[in-house]
This record gives sequence, structure tokens and C-alpha cells, in this order.
Amino acid sequence: MHPLKLNTSLTNKRRLVTPSKQYRNLLFPFPSSVFRIFALAMKRRLRWIVTCAIAFLSMIGKAQQPCVHIESIFVDACTLGGSCPSAATNTCSCEGKNEMMRFRLGDGDQLLSNLSINWPNNNFLGFCQNEQTAQNTADLNATIEACGWLIEPLDGVLPANSTVLLITSADMCTAANSFAGLADTLYVIYQCPGNFQGHFANFGSGLRTTTMTFGMGCNSTATYDRSLLVTQAGLPGAEDGATVNFDLQGNATYVNNGCTAPFNPSTVNAGADATGCPGDALELQATVSGAFSEFEWSGGSGTFANSNAQNTTYTIGPDDTGTVILTFSASDCNQTLTDQITITISGEPDATLDPAMPASICEGDPLEIALLGSGDVLWSTGESTPTISLNEPGDYSVTLSNNCGSTIIDFTIEQEDAPTLSLNPNGKIALCGDETALITAVSNSEVTWSDGSTANTFLADSPGTVTATASNGCGTLSQNIEVNVGDVPQPEILPNPLPLLCEGESITLTVSGSGTPVWNDGSTSQTLTVSTPGTYSVVLSNACGSGSTSVEVDSAGAPPTASISTTSTALCDGETTEINAVGTGEVLWNNGSTETSITVTAGTYTLTITNGCGSAEDNIVIAALENPSITLEGSPTVVLCDDDFVTLTVTANGPVEWSNGAEETTILVEAPGSYTATTSNACGDAIAVANVTASSVNAFFSASPPDGTAPLEVDFENLSTGANSYQWFIDGEPWDTDENTSYFFEFTGTFSVTLIAEDEFGCTDTHTIDVQVVDCNEPIVIPNVFSPNSDGINDRLVLPTECMRVMQFSVFNRWGALVFEAQRNSPFWDGRDASGSPLADGMYYAVMTYTDFNNTTTTLTGNVLLTR
Repeated sequence: MHPLKLNTSLTNKRRLVTPSKQYRNLLFPFPSSVFRIFALAMKRRLRWIVTCAIAFLSMIGKAQQPCVHIESIFVDACTLGGSCPSAATNTCSCEGKNEMMRFRLGDGDQLLSNLSINWPNNNFLGFCQNEQTAQNTADLNATIEACGWLIEPLDGVLPANSTVLLITSADMCTAANSFAGLADTLYVIYQCPGNFQGHFANFGSGLRTTTMTFGMGCNSTATYDRSLLVTQAGLPGAEDGATVNFDLQGNATYVNNGCTAPFNPSTVNAGADATGCPGDALELQATVSGAFSEFEWSGGSGTFANSNAQNTTYTIGPDDTGTVILTFSASDCNQTLTDQITITISGEPDATLDPAMPASICEGDPLEIALLGSGDVLWSTGESTPTISLNEPGDYSVTLSNNCGSTIIDFTIEQEDAPTLSLNPNGKIALCGDETALITAVSNSEVTWSDGSTANTFLADSPGTVTATASNGCGTLSQNIEVNVGDVPQPEILPNPLPLLCEGESITLTVSGSGTPVWNDGSTSQTLTVSTPGTYSVVLSNACGSGSTSVEVDSAGAPPTASISTTSTALCDGETTEINAVGTGEVLWNNGSTETSITVTAGTYTLTITNGCGSAEDNIVIAALENPSITLEGSPTVVLCDDDFVTLTVTANGPVEWSNGAEETTILVEAPGSYTATTSNACGDAIAVANVTASSVNAFFSASPPDGTAPLEVDFENLSTGANSYQWFIDGEPWDTDENTSYFFEFTGTFSVTLIAEDEFGCTDTHTIDVQVVDCNEPIVIPNVFSPNSDGINDRLVLPTECMRVMQFSVFNRWGALVFEAQRNSPFWDGRDASGSPLADGMYYAVMTYTDFNNTTTTLTGNVLLTR
């Protein structure tokens, strides 16, 4: 219930009743400016008192809780960057001061002054309630849009059964995490300022435990696993908004609602979608979370049993078709939330048969029929599958049913015969000259001829194949007739003209035309091979008559021969030689010359000699002796990395010899220098030169600071030379490739930081330094006793220097004389003076002055007992 939120009339629900000044001072012991801000916030958040009273009484009336129970920890809070500075440092918008924890009290009141917290990280700073916390509470209440409210405890008392929100710093950023959806009344308390690094760990793995106690056995403990935190998308990982909820047994549930404070916001759920038929009554059951007091159902053409009840019944109306959207609305003191469900309206099912009816069935070929539609199927044959096969003609029916009715289809299946076909005349038809033939088809189905016509007869008047096809629903039947058309043969003997018959050769004579041939030697093949001159004739006959012809074969003598002679078959660049044609006939070289002797350079030459009986060829290759050639693969300048070697490779048209005596085309070089490769032949020498130089890459960097207190951010300045790419490693793990970088060391330890620098040739160099990160929360003290007696136990006074950048340690005897000094690089005393002589047993006075990692200088003094 909100303080001072009163509903004074039904017509003025937002009237604010302001208490008198004396009561106001009693309720708000703060300056009037703070009260005005609080009053304005209440004025914006006014709601009738009944709703808030019910919510408050409901809170008090809940089942008895343990004395105290941690309900939720807001592990990963949000920030607003530089727009939300802190009092301690203007630029700090640290999420640590925005962390929150929600807990609930049992049946007894508790004093805030008795509450103590043991955080997982950093110290408990106590609680503050002052003008700053009052201002924070007023600012937060001004942002609440639901029925919730925040109250600071009166006189330091937290009431029994109250829910309390603990904010880890009064120096919080009120705008960073939303309170808009707060629907409950919460008490709010603030830890005193000074917490900037936070109390809860977000990253890594391992358990983190928070313990709170009011004393007298009234305490609560909550433990969570950092590795199980989730992102705003519900995936494993740390991200702003990560929250852990705890049940009464301490079991943890990991959620992430983004930048929202850890409370339960108002929600509305209209329920599940439904399906029904016109006239059906559907049960509607909505669920809500929050202080809702008014409900309303709307939508559709049907009727609600009670449209203002959270759970009701909806009767589907006659005009509801397809899908209907029903809306559920719930209102609280300052808002209305809605949700919707979809009602799918079903009707009598639509049914269609495939194939369409009526249909025919062929003998011996079952007809498959499918019912298209959604529902339960029943055929008149008794089958209930969507598809059936029918083997007999007849009358049939099928019924399709759903929860809204049935559809019946009656249909008839008729009998159909396979096609028949006969042709007259049948077989082959021979036509001479201009003759034609009439072909008649007899069939029980429509006939289609090969020219696309559909008459019962076809007139054949040209050679070819005539096809008749009869088709119906039960198949297709085709027949072919070959039609031949001819004339009296007119034979011709080929080739025409005939070639001359050369000595030792033959000629094949071929007769062209249609018919059966008979040569003058009695043979009847289409061809006749002859090897002697003379007259040859042939007679060609067919059904339309016969014709004859003859040819004369003449002699041409013997065929030619050809060969090439020369004195040289290999030439260097610029040289020539003479080649000669040997043979009888017309001479032709492939360069176009017809001379019997020609002068040529290197190349391939062809000689052709031709006479009446053909031609003859000969070829000769005049080889070209290449001038020596050698090429170095890659760049003539090669960089040699430290403790490495390079490969030098040449391509040559002859044997290779290097300046270092090697004779391979590829050599390995381990030292800088100039390397020459030479190749030689009868036409001269050629060389290739490679210059091998050493790499100049040098890796180096500095760390600032080189060590410090966890958490520690270190900047690394890259001082490398001769490099153009970089790879950083932390303890051997790859980390960054930027030239300069920084790293946030969250935990303590000694970390090895390595830089590998690489130049454009792939050469690398490595530099490594160690960064020491320590925990400096423990106080530094000077040890007060040691026994330098060389027994191996406490022989040296060792100084704690892990948290120091600079240290000066001085020892004085009882007369005030300086007897020993040490610095950070040698932080111990072995009982000797500056000259190395053992000092006498006794009490000494020590002064240690050091500068820590925050550049704060401190001086410690104390007595040290030296005893042997």
C-alpha cells in the first residue's frame, strides 16, 4: 500500500490528501524540498486505497516465512556511462554500486542496525538512511508505472513479513535499472557509499556465497555458480541483467530480464488457443501476476458467461467463422495489460474426389480414388483410408466427418474396354510412278493417323511409314505400314569422273539408284573393285523395270616417291642450312617453294612430290639449339630469418652449377650473401643471381603499470622494429592482434605476457615479460622477530613487498645509529650490518617507507627482536 495514497471519491480517483505539517514531519524527518519531490511522485502514482490495502494485507497474510530468506540477487547490474557519475569519482558509473539483493522477513520485526552482510567480494560498509537515500527513494518512486511503492524503514525497523530491497550503494545511479513495472510494496535500504567495484562476480566459474544475519540465529545464505549465469537471450554467459532467484531451500534459478530491478513485474496471460464448432461453450482461464482488480473479456460475435471475470465461458456465435480473436484485459492502479487467444472455428468438412466423377474402370486395371479433405473417412465398401482401389464398376458413396458434421458424396464407376485396331491393306505397299493406295482402319475407338487426321481411311501417295493409333481411357494401340514409291531405274557408276588407274592399285566402282544391280562379271553387290583397265557395265532392276550403264577405266602408270637430303639437322640462333628434294614429279615445300633445293633455318619442313598417280611426302626436322637460359624463381632479393634457411630455385634449359659448387636446381642457404647459378651449351652461357639478406625484425614492448593490485588494467606499448603484424598471448593463449593493447587482470597471480612480431617476409621475433597482480587488501606489517642462526628456520627477516612499487627499510640500534638498509629489490635482513658483520642479539628499531600501486606513500615503524 502506498503511503498517503487515498481514493476520496469515485469521481476524483487521483485526489491527493496532504497531511498536516506536524504529521508530515513525523513521517518524513527530512527537508521540505525532499518532501515536495516525494509528494509529486505520489501524486503521479495515485491509486485508490482499496487496491493497495488489499495488496498490503495479502503480503502480511502470507504463510509464515523463515526469520529471513534471500529471494533474489541482481548479479550483473546496468550502468549509464558517464551520465551517471559517483561522488567518489566523477567518471565512475560502476555497475557495482547498482547491484541489488531482495530478501523477505518472517513473523518478527527486525532492526536494521542488527543487520550485517558478508559479501562474496569487498567489505560490508553498513547502512545509511539520510537525505541522499530519501532523494533516491523519491526518484525511484517517480518512475514506477504499476501499483508498486518503495518505503524506507521508520525508526530503523523492518516490519514482520515485509519484502526488502537492498541496494549496495546509496551513491547509486537511479536511472540505470528500471522500476517501472514494480507492482508490490517493498521496503528499501541502502548500503553506505564507497562500493564501486561491486560485491558479486559475473565472469568465469566457481561458487559465490552471500550471508546475511540479524544475530540470534536469524540468518540466510545464498550461493550461485558464476558459470550458470545467462544472457538476455537465455544463453549461457555473463551480460547486464543476469539475476539469480532462490527458493526457501536455497535452490538457485538463473534468469535475465535485462536492466530491470529484481522484483516480480505484473504479467497477463489469456491462456491457450482453442478450437470449436458454432454453439460450443469454451472454458477461458486467464492467469495474472500483480495487483490487478479489474478484468474484461472482449471479441467475437458469441457470448461470455461473465465478461468481467478472470475465468469465464465463451459460447461460439453463429457469425463466428474462420478464426476469432478474444482479448483479455487486466487493470491495476495505474495500467491495463492485455493478451489474446485465437479461437479456430470448424464447420462441416469440405470433400472432393480425385479423379472427378463420373469415372471409368478398365478390365484388369484397378482405379485408385482419393478423398481430398480433413476428417474421418468411411467408404461404402467399409474402408476408412483416404485412398481406395476399386476393381468393379458400380454405384458407390463416401462420408467425411469431423466434430462439426458430415459430408456425403455419391458416385458411379462405369466399365470401359481396351482399344481394338485392324488395317486394310496390311504390311508393305509398293507404288510406281503416280499410283496411290487407300488404307482403311477398323476400331472401337477414335483413330489418329501419322499426319494427325482422324478419318477411318488414309490415302498413301508418297514413300514412308504410315502409322494408325487407336486410344481410349484403357490404353493405346498402334500399327505401321511401309509405303515404297518407285520409277524405272536410271543407274549411274561412281565416282564420276573416274580417276586413272595407277600401277599396283585398284578402283572401287559404285552403282547409284533404286533396284537390284547385276555387273558384267555377274556379281550383284552395289560395288565392284577393278585393278586392270577396261570397260565395265551394270544393269539395275526393280518392280517398275530395269536400266543399264557402262564406264571405261584407263591406266595412269606408277605412283611417285619423295625424300629429303641435308648436311646439318641442328642449328644455333641465326644459322642456316640447305635441304634437297629427291624424287620424280612436281615439287612443293610446305613454305610454298617449288625449287628442288632451299636454304632454311631451324624448323620442320615437308616435301610433297606429285604425278598422275598421286603424291608422296617426306618430313625433316632441323633442330634449334637454344641459347642457354636460366631463371631464378621468386624475388632476386630473399630475406633470411634468424636461425632459419631459405630455398633458392632456378629453371634452366641445361645443367646448372652454383657459385657455392652445388649442381642442383634447388639449394638451401643458411647465411646471407650473393649466390650465382650458371648454365652452358654449345651456343654460350647464362647466369641468375640471388641476394640473401638477414631479417631486421625485433620484438619489444613495455607494460604500464608492470604490476599492481587486482583487478588491474595494464597498457602494453609496442616498441618493436621491422615488423608489420603482431600476436599477443597471455599465459600462452592467443589474445589480441593490435599493435598496442591493454588487458584487464581480474584475478591475482603472475601472468606471462608474450608478443610475437612478424615482418612482411614472415620472419618473427618474440619478447616476454611477467605482470604480477596481487591482493593488497591485507594490512602490511613489519615482522617483529627472527633468528639468523643458519638452522634453516626464520634465518632472515623477509619484508612483504608484493603490494609496493618503492620501498626503503632502515634498522637502528638502541642508540639510534643506522645499522642496515634494504630496498624493494632486496627485501630482507639476515642480521648483519651494512659491512656484512653479524649484529648482536637484542631489540632493534625498524622504519619502513613504501609507495603502493595507487602511488600512496606510507611509513611504518616497529621493534624487531634479533635472537640466535
